[in-house]
Amino acid sequence: MPHASSWYGGFHWLVYVVDQEGLSTEPSIYEEIGADLIRRCLTVFYERAFTDGVIGHFFFGKDRAHITEQQIDFATAMLGGPRKYRGKPLAAAHAHLDIRRPHFMRRQVLMREVLTEMGVPERQRDAWLALEEALRPVVTRPTR
Repeated sequence: MPHASSWYGGFHWLVYVVDQEGLSTEPSIYEEIGADLIRRCLTVFYERAFTDGVIGHFFFGKDRAHITEQQIDFATAMLGGPRKYRGKPLAAAHAHLDIRRPHFMRRQVLMREVLTEMGVPERQRDAWLALEEALRPVVTRPTR
């Protein structure tokens, strides 16, 4: 089994899946849609997320350019591209926030809208969103 890097915040099975790219004859999402489209999607997503009425408060006072760049690096690796992410593990990066399921679901709605508007094909869009959904337990707090 490939080494499970800790930068996914303990979500080792996802890292294992990402590490398997060399064993598959299928192109990765990264290969299918490309780095430029990933960058454009996340740039537009964070423009919206920072001002969104449901999740925007999580970003108050934060550096949008920095967060966007970190997310581009993280998503690039998650989608099968080069691993450049050097930020905190996901759990640690989100531990101080009170992110609940409705907040995460709003994030997913915004992301789906952006991916659709930016022309990401349905199969790749659904796969991207499924990978992010798998991270929900790492970044959200349990419902009280």
